[in-house]
Amino acid sequence: MQAESNVTGRRRRFRQFSIRSLLVIVTVLALVLSLHVYRQTSANRQIAAISEIRRLGGFTQYCYEQDENWNPGKKTYPDWLEKKVGQDYLYAIDAFLINSRPNADPAIEIAATLPALRLVKLPGCKITDNSIKPLGKLKRLEWLELFATPVTDDCMDTVSRIRSLKTLDLRRTNVTDNSIDDIVNLPHLRNLYIGKSAISEEGVAKIRERMPKCNVDTKR
Repeated sequence: MQAESNVTGRRRRFRQFSIRSLLVIVTVLALVLSLHVYRQTSANRQIAAISEIRRLGGFTQYCYEQDENWNPGKKTYPDWLEKKVGQDYLYAIDAFLINSRPNADPAIEIAATLPALRLVKLPGCKITDNSIKPLGKLKRLEWLELFATPVTDDCMDTVSRIRSLKTLDLRRTNVTDNSIDDIVNLPHLRNLYIGKSAISEEGVAKIRERMPKCNVDTKR
């Protein structure tokens, strides 16, 4: 009787263990499937964004093309895996450029949907202060170039909200001394290019005084 009871107990424990193991396996598989669906959905969105940006005259770059210091990078996944799941499944777009366009707003809006963007360059584009508003939601943007664009102090409302900025190019813009407070409040800014902008020599001195760790370049 005791032996039968022991056998019954072992069977019950085995069934309980088996059920727990099955639940763990099902949970893990569900998480893996959810991650796959998320990655695939993100990849499809990225592919569509790249296509539209190119149609509008812009360019994009994958994160493996340059490392975190903007030196030449390299791919981190094997070729067989890339062939299996696709480049956009494995790598995010982290750079966007559109040059000297009369209407860059549609491309900027699409680029702003790419959450991994670290660099945005808009040299010579005929944009307004409102054109860059979509960029204000980017959390990883480190480099913003507004060189030779007609933006004014009003654009700094957006720029000041991009707290991740390390490099800001305001050369040949209409940004004035009124934007100094917005500039110096960017906590991670290390490179500021303001040659031929509307910032005065006195303004440059104030920025240098208040941001001793920032390289303030006044060349053209």
